[in-house]
Amino acid sequence: MEKDKRGLIDVVVVHRLDRLTRNLSDFQRIIAEFNAHNVVLISVTQQLDMSHHVGRLATNILTFFAEFEREMVGQRVKEKRAATLQNGRWQGTSCSLGYRIKNDCLVIDAAESAIVQELFFRYANHESGTVLIRDLDERGIRTKQWLTRTGKPRGGQPFNRNAIYLLLKNRVYLGEVFFGGDWQRGAHEPIIEDALWAQVQGLLENRSRRCDTRADTENDTIFMLKGRVFGADGRAMSPWLSSSYKGRKYAYYIPQREIAEGAGASGLPRLQAANLND
Repeated sequence: MEKDKRGLIDVVVVHRLDRLTRNLSDFQRIIAEFNAHNVVLISVTQQLDMSHHVGRLATNILTFFAEFEREMVGQRVKEKRAATLQNGRWQGTSCSLGYRIKNDCLVIDAAESAIVQELFFRYANHESGTVLIRDLDERGIRTKQWLTRTGKPRGGQPFNRNAIYLLLKNRVYLGEVFFGGDWQRGAHEPIIEDALWAQVQGLLENRSRRCDTRADTENDTIFMLKGRVFGADGRAMSPWLSSSYKGRKYAYYIPQREIAEGAGASGLPRLQAANLND
């Protein structure tokens, strides 16, 4: 819109009105902008006179039906996806570690499912995410790898903290699929039993409450140098509050890599915010 405000655009040509927008309110806003700057809108395949009230009415009706069509298409796509999942078919070329796609269905991959079960069991036995990440890296175990429809490889990356927690929270391993706005029972076989799942989720929740120590962005008095402290790797260090110890929390700037991969991953020291502020 900046160009037509400077008087550089006289005419906007579209193949059809719905190529411009399929939202009635957006269309009215665009037309008002065009009129304010004397820009003419022309639809190649539709003979509409926007200077006449009948033409404007017809244009609004066409845009309304285009918006209606867009919403109907979206609803049909959702319904088709739900029906596909209910029938046990899997959409897309990617799936979770532990499964593979065969004849449009999820089937268990024996080698990968053993890794998933191992991670759940070890976490249930109070091994930390940091320990799991280091062990997986030493063994050369990577995230799920797959090919897109165009044949491009995706995934196959080293595990980090986020990947570990996403795996441990993935309800696909319970034999469920997400559709209709909720997780529901799918047709594929589960990898993790309900009891083990519940145990791991309880530990995740407890640790989340205890260790959610990322600094409050509103607490600028503690982290006055936020965004101004950099490590030797050139990346900004992140504000972090320690877990409460004897009623006190300690403020640090820590390398971003340690947030993703665990303590000690970067080889860089933590810096006490109080010392830098002095």
